[in-house]
Amino acid sequence: MTARYSNQIDPRALLELGPLVKVRVYPSTSAPSNLQPKEGLALIDTGASRSGICKTIAADLHYNPVDFVRIAHANGQSENPNPIFPVKFELPGSRFKPFELLLIGFDLRFQILELLMLLGRDFLLFGQLLYHGSSGFYEIIIPAPPMKTAVVPQLPKTVQPPVLKRAKKKRTKHNKSRGRKKK
Repeated sequence: MTARYSNQIDPRALLELGPLVKVRVYPSTSAPSNLQPKEGLALIDTGASRSGICKTIAADLHYNPVDFVRIAHANGQSENPNPIFPVKFELPGSRFKPFELLLIGFDLRFQILELLMLLGRDFLLFGQLLYHGSSGFYEIIIPAPPMKTAVVPQLPKTVQPPVLKRAKKKRTKHNKSRGRKKK
């Protein structure tokens, strides 16, 4: 069975804010047992190859970094490496099972919103995102059974775009005769 998370908002809000989903982030397994999950908003960011979590939320929930990575963005590359956290979260109100992903720690304080997470293309590997901007509708569709943990392919340090080669035309009887002068 396919699981879905749908939302429809004012198209102007969708244009200004982007597709937002409610998330519940669980404490790490090393956190005190009385620590409650945090709930808030996540932005689906199709421009981000990797998902992220607000560093303060990760600290509040007692997540420890398992690695560090430098982030490439529109203004270049981050000066300092960002931590990577193994985070368990879910989309409350959906039939999706909880997700376990390696999330990059970011400062996610924006002028308009305070986000707990960014959900990037590694999250979208689970399924698909339908986005209908003029109606303000968006939907995440994940075929069942969803994978428990996303497998994110490791990219080389410098990813070069593929070089497109011009396809050679097959010579046919029709185009062989073109361009020949008749005697």
